[in-house]
Amino acid sequence: MSTDPSRRRILPRKTAPMRPGRGFTLTELLVGVAIGLIGIIAMFHVLSTWDKTKRTTAAGSDAQIAGAVGYFLLERDLKQAGMGFGAAKSTVMGCNISAIVNATATTTARAAFTFPLVPVRISQGASGAPDSLQVLYGNSSFFTAEQAFKASTSISKKTDSRNGFKVGDAVIVSDGAANCALIEVSGDTNTDLLTLDHAAGSLRFNAAAGTGATFSSGLLFNLGKTPQLNTWQVANGTLVVTDGLYRNTAIPVADGVVNLQAQYGIDSDGDFKVDTWQDADPVDWTRLLAVRVAILTRSQQYEPTSTGPVYVTQTAPVLPWLDSSNAAIPFTMKNVDGTDDNNPGDDNDWRNYRYRVYGGMISLRNMVWGVSP
Repeated sequence: MSTDPSRRRILPRKTAPMRPGRGFTLTELLVGVAIGLIGIIAMFHVLSTWDKTKRTTAAGSDAQIAGAVGYFLLERDLKQAGMGFGAAKSTVMGCNISAIVNATATTTARAAFTFPLVPVRISQGASGAPDSLQVLYGNSSFFTAEQAFKASTSISKKTDSRNGFKVGDAVIVSDGAANCALIEVSGDTNTDLLTLDHAAGSLRFNAAAGTGATFSSGLLFNLGKTPQLNTWQVANGTLVVTDGLYRNTAIPVADGVVNLQAQYGIDSDGDFKVDTWQDADPVDWTRLLAVRVAILTRSQQYEPTSTGPVYVTQTAPVLPWLDSSNAAIPFTMKNVDGTDDNNPGDDNDWRNYRYRVYGGMISLRNMVWGVSP
């Protein structure tokens, strides 16, 4: 054998034979697919649970915000109730006010209507349906006590003193008993320094026929330049407020509100403290010192029942006050579409939603100041 190195370099090397490729078997492939599917199912389950929790939290937050904001605005309005006439005597408080609204830049025409001279009027809903509240107050910067007038025409009133009354002020005219009317001062330059004019059919609140002969003498209550007659109610799952003296249109305040309940707080024994809560209108409106209000909001998120079934809301929410026997008072619940509760067991069932209750007692400070010693 040659030992020449040059020849050794050119001789082909002897290599090991190639081993055949083995790859994956069908069984291994199916096992891998199954493991992947299990992982995907687990991920989608986590994602679904997270999304449901997020939607429940977000919807609950929406209901919480709607209830808190709605109650805050209603409470703020009620606290002003009675401003301008809170010191009226029992013979006048509750009188029937005749009113008309003329079309102006700030008002929409409204035909003759009436409303009572009371700070708050609660209209009770039938069979647990939502109540509504009508709130009346003024905003005069000069005059909030009653002023007598001793002579009258259909378009003017001669007062004991017209100090505090200005052109553009809305004024309640009372005959000292059951009859009242809403007028607007159109002139205060009469040379007797006592007469206030309210020209017929002019400005926002003067009727074309004036006040007639009904008011030969009586009392005046100044409500200032922007009196408020607001009606709060629930309409189609929304808390709305309607101003009765300007546009007379419902303005949405808070979505998701399904019920509104209210009661009068009455001082029945004359000690200037609320000792009776009632649904009925007071016999003596000067004894009305407070109201209590409850707002019920519902989440928009449908929560399906668990096995059992187990509802997310098992029993009806209750009012934030007790009855005379210290027992809880549940709201009257209806199906989501507003029909009577028949426990349908589907997304029309109120039990498949979450609720929040907001409310409390609201003192009518203008009434308290008007009757306190």
